[in-house]
Amino acid sequence: MNTGTVKSLTIQRITVQMPQQLQLTVRTAVVHIQAGSTPQLRLANVSRGQYRVTQRNGVLRLTETAAGKHQLEIGRSPHITLTVPRATLKVVRVNQLNGTLNLTHLTVDHLEIHHQNGTTTGTALTLMGASRLVKTNGRTTLKRLQTSGLVVTVKNGQFKRNGQYQKTPYHQAGKAPLVITSGSGQVAVSE
Repeated sequence: MNTGTVKSLTIQRITVQMPQQLQLTVRTAVVHIQAGSTPQLRLANVSRGQYRVTQRNGVLRLTETAAGKHQLEIGRSPHITLTVPRATLKVVRVNQLNGTLNLTHLTVDHLEIHHQNGTTTGTALTLMGASRLVKTNGRTTLKRLQTSGLVVTVKNGQFKRNGQYQKTPYHQAGKAPLVITSGSGQVAVSE
């Protein structure tokens, strides 16, 4: 038996403490994690109770109910904007089923992204420690990336580094590399 519910969409603004770690688990959304002057979480086009937000011991968690399952959704995609002051975040973990993920002007000790379907972009990212980005399907573009080493594997698609096509698996030596694994999609990285 199929069941369904209809809920009105809202905009929610949540004041957050300066997190040291971020953990986001979402289904379908446009997600922006960016540097700014005041820590804030803005959720647009969301229904009440769609997300659970917790803050404890420097860890900010945003979890969507049934985040790992495809569901029929009619209407607008949720827009999640998390603004954090320019400081080094210890850990950023994102698990996203569908949608767009944008990371802008962040310094992170450890970044771990699992993004199934959609576009992943990053601008002015500094990764201080070993990090991982796993994509199943979709484009990945990282501009002005600073990292100590880079490993890229693309199963179906192409990889460009600083505008030049490269063969994969690609290895740039470093103490704490960013490892990008892409199943299907283009990967472009520039410093």
